[in-house]
Amino acid sequence: MEINSMPTSKKRKTQFKKIEERLETFQSILDSSPDAITYFDSNLNLLYINQAGLNRFIDEIKREAIIGKHMREIFPGIEHTDRFKKYKNVLETGEPIIIEEYRSLPRFGDRFISLRVFKIKDGLGLISRDITEYQKIKEALRETEQQARTLFENIPIGLYRTTPEGEILAANPAFVKYVGFSSFEEIASKNVNEIASMIDYPRERYMKELNDKDEVTGLEFQMKKLDGTIVHSRENVRVIRDYSGKIICYEGSFEDITDQKKIEKALEEAKAKYQMLLEKQNEAVVFEDAHGVITYANPRILELLGYTEEELIGQHWSFVVHPDFVEFVKAESAKRPMGVSGTYESCLQAKDGRRIPIIISATPIFSDLGEFEGILIFNTDITERKKLEETLRESEAAIKNEKAKVETNLEHFPEGILILEMNGDVYLSNHRFKSYFKKIYQQKIPQSINEFKNLGNVFGNTIAKLFLKKERTLEVIEPKKGFYLELASSIVMNTSKQPINFSIIVRDVSPYVEFDNIRNNFVSTVSHELRTPTNAIQLGIETLKKYKSLLSDKDREKLLDTIERSTIALSTLIEDLLVISRIDAQKMQIKWEEYYLYNIINEVQRQLNPILNEKNSQLLIEGNLETELYGDPQRVEQIIRILLDNAIKYSPSNSIIRLRIKANYDGKLNPSSQDGTLLQVVDKGRGIPSTDLPHLFERFFRAGNVADISGTGLGLTIAKELLNLHGGQIFVESEVGIGSTFSIFLPHMGNPPKIES
Repeated sequence: MEINSMPTSKKRKTQFKKIEERLETFQSILDSSPDAITYFDSNLNLLYINQAGLNRFIDEIKREAIIGKHMREIFPGIEHTDRFKKYKNVLETGEPIIIEEYRSLPRFGDRFISLRVFKIKDGLGLISRDITEYQKIKEALRETEQQARTLFENIPIGLYRTTPEGEILAANPAFVKYVGFSSFEEIASKNVNEIASMIDYPRERYMKELNDKDEVTGLEFQMKKLDGTIVHSRENVRVIRDYSGKIICYEGSFEDITDQKKIEKALEEAKAKYQMLLEKQNEAVVFEDAHGVITYANPRILELLGYTEEELIGQHWSFVVHPDFVEFVKAESAKRPMGVSGTYESCLQAKDGRRIPIIISATPIFSDLGEFEGILIFNTDITERKKLEETLRESEAAIKNEKAKVETNLEHFPEGILILEMNGDVYLSNHRFKSYFKKIYQQKIPQSINEFKNLGNVFGNTIAKLFLKKERTLEVIEPKKGFYLELASSIVMNTSKQPINFSIIVRDVSPYVEFDNIRNNFVSTVSHELRTPTNAIQLGIETLKKYKSLLSDKDREKLLDTIERSTIALSTLIEDLLVISRIDAQKMQIKWEEYYLYNIINEVQRQLNPILNEKNSQLLIEGNLETELYGDPQRVEQIIRILLDNAIKYSPSNSIIRLRIKANYDGKLNPSSQDGTLLQVVDKGRGIPSTDLPHLFERFFRAGNVADISGTGLGLTIAKELLNLHGGQIFVESEVGIGSTFSIFLPHMGNPPKIES
């Protein structure tokens, strides 16, 4: 018997071991579930809880500590809740239930929970799932539906949906009001063919077009409503079909365009009045269509040329232009389709062969769709003016003398001046304009506006554009990087208010643009840098207020450290801005006194310890801390803090930052061989690109490879300014990926240095 029982015993042990392994596997699977799973016996004593269920408690609780405890002990007060009654009911009836409720979980805040409660043998099983995100999506969908409904209800265009038989399925308030009803319920009992009828567009033709094309858009017609009112309407409608192609319904929109039609009628009447005004116009007026054919001529042009209306209408414009000017007018007319108005001199030829000098004012006319329709031309007879010009030619010598005087005065004008003839030729330009032009093009000034246009730069293009506009205009351009010019143009008139020249005044506004860029950069940078620590302080205080009783001492300490660091950052930024302000106003006061380096460095190290600890970095100080210096210890402390703070900030975690002190230094970083001390901050950080080194001490400048790290770009500027006030110098050596060394030399002085501002 003993011999035979041994295999059986061994077999049972093997079976038990396999069962234990399966139970462990099952336990592992349940613990990996994100849902909280608990199992109570029939007396509601806890038999099992998985890891997700344990995580719901505010303090870490081991599974063994609560297994076997009654539900009342685990959740004090639960026996007084409706939920507890539902649990008991599940045990009694065996009917599973789902409970959705809003809870505040100690570790996870306010959440929506879905709880499935069911009976397992004689016991009670509970599976708790977090459905907060699902509830948020559900709420967002509800809001979207509400917005769509609100839009449908409030849009001013009438929207509707009908069956093919005319039954009204849906209509928004605008449609209901449009057809003369007070509510949808009132209109729903009507057929769409009963409430309105089309007057000037047969219904049968409308339905055929709709069913053939599945869509009718922009259809305008007159409609007679149920109350007899005649209105102008515009309708868009489309056919909705099922998968088999059968028409399910029509969806469409109605728009009352009665007022629009009234406006169009008023425009027609205004057009007639405008034509009447042209008839009485003292100027000779013609209208040419897009092909240059004369389609309108007022009485003044007929009188001027000696033609009848029948003789002139239908002729090409070249019929009345003097042959000597045909090519010139052709070139000018070619500008009109581009939307360019023009005023220029020409010459007409009368029926009897007389030459009639004129000034043409040509305006292009376009349709509502932007299509070129023709040119409206006002012809001003300048025969008398030409006679006067002949007289003025006798005074040409005097005019030349006056021009010479003007040119002399313009040479001393502080802005650049370019004066063009009305035909586009350069009349004169002063020395300042030539210097601007040479800086941009490195060549002589062109002699005509066409040559300016062909220069291939925004400067020449802008001059050509201003000339074509022929009006007073002001523009700012950047013809060369960092070089900004302001161009102001105007037409020079003679005593008869006729244009004789076109002038352009050019002014260098680069300093003003640069100042504006600095100002904008300053506002943006400071706003961002102020916002970060301010938000951190506010969030920390709100957390302490709201969760003070729930936070551990360690958590509270972390929050206080965060608030302290943010306060220091805020204070540092404000101090930097005050320093820059005082330096700009030349009000920075340096308090000269003797001091020891160890006092300064100890204070800087105390301020930077939180940052060092956060990055798990070290600051190693090499050299004699007993070195005595003369200057403003507070400002020297600020310089050292800026350099060390940058080294820590731009170095990776677990770095070593070195501060080297070399008293009585006399090396290459002391070119004047003064008695003084050299301090060097050495890091193994990301380094500075060589192209950025020349700009490193400019205000708000930041190297291109540190965009991911916050900063104002003021620190090194302040450090250099404060060193200048101490008679010192700053040097930098850096290589990308290797690190940087910032060196400052502080001379030993018995008296304050004389520093020029």
